[in-house]
Amino acid sequence: MYRPAHLFRALLLQPDAYREVSIRRPGADVSSVSFVLAVYGALALWAMWLDRASGAGFETAAAFAVWGLLRWTLVAPILWFVGVHGFEGEGSLGELYRATALAHVPLLLQIMPLNVKFANVVAGIWFVLALVVATHAALGLSMRRAAGVGVMAAAALLIISNVFLIPVAIFGVV
Repeated sequence: MYRPAHLFRALLLQPDAYREVSIRRPGADVSSVSFVLAVYGALALWAMWLDRASGAGFETAAAFAVWGLLRWTLVAPILWFVGVHGFEGEGSLGELYRATALAHVPLLLQIMPLNVKFANVVAGIWFVLALVVATHAALGLSMRRAAGVGVMAAAALLIISNVFLIPVAIFGVV
């Protein structure tokens, strides 16, 4: 389902790529989950390689991949709810899940031979822009409305992420 042409066009933020993958096909949902896991798995391996002196192992990589999958399962319903109920978009949650899976492609830019902080900032901004384009394509919203949905969903995800990190900061529990 996610062909190299889709990945390249997703990096270029072309709405047609997101529209094409959002269409329901047999196995589309499984390939979306697999795709998101592959992206976060690659990022986890990269992080382990960068931090190889600390001895980060399989548990760290697995936690990274699971956290990424959890973040994806949270951001798509937030985008869908705000887009459909707040901005009068039309589309199903499944379409948005498939489109936002493709929006994870820019995160792979973190695996660049540049300054790590710079690569993370560029990839993060590009990821948010990709989520906006995915919302535009999947829900049929104007880019302006999709940007509003994206800002609201990013704020909600930031709040949720920080709430989940409170037990980690206090008790050291993952």
